[in-house]
Amino acid sequence: MSLNSRWYDPIATESFTVAFLLHKVEENNQIGLTPLQINKLAYILHGWTLGIKDLPLFNNTARQIQAWQYGPVVVGIYNLLKPFGRSPVTLEKIKNPPDISDDLLVLYDDVVSQDVIGFMEENEDSTDHLNWLYDVYRGFGGGQLIDMTHEVGGPWDRCRARGLKSFGLFSGQNHIPDDVIRLYYKDFAKKHLS
Repeated sequence: MSLNSRWYDPIATESFTVAFLLHKVEENNQIGLTPLQINKLAYILHGWTLGIKDLPLFNNTARQIQAWQYGPVVVGIYNLLKPFGRSPVTLEKIKNPPDISDDLLVLYDDVVSQDVIGFMEENEDSTDHLNWLYDVYRGFGGGQLIDMTHEVGGPWDRCRARGLKSFGLFSGQNHIPDDVIRLYYKDFAKKHLS
């Protein structure tokens, strides 16, 4: 199977990624994660999954990951969690959301309906990978996660500050392509996991 055909076969979805992170918060008796932490962790989990497994965690073919002024953003997750502002998010809060639009209610229902336990039982290799990543990154605050995702030479820096033309790629609307994310995390893994 070529890499390009794998782009359409992600391990999970954006909704699952949020559900997984919130499930881990509950499992570890944490207060919750801010929307910023969830967004950065989702991006990092996606990057490591590309770098180590050579598969996307969720679909980025419709330009879901973008290089915004203040860092990489998974736009769907940003929109989903925007009503929470800076408040910690938990599964309980997602189940009983603030006053929101019907469109967001459908997305919240999608997060709540994710069978995280079933996925974890049926996909041991992917579960071990995601659990390992969560354990590595769960203690970092929003500012620390921002610093990690703003690293000079990282995907955000390459797409936002330096532009993709120097890499022979084009990115409309500051999209961060999976190829750029994959190469960064593969190199990072070689340097730090060897």
